[in-house]
Amino acid sequence: MLNSQVLVLNRLWQAVNICTARRAFALVYAGHAQIVSS
Repeated sequence: MLNSQVLVLNRLWQAVNICTARRAFALVYAGHAQIVSS
């Protein structure tokens, strides 16, 4: 589950990266990202 791929978008809703769910949760926890859809 935590190794699933997550699409990372910038403020203009453009795809900028793909990371793991583990990294995505870390970014959300640190306040650097928001979850917009699940």
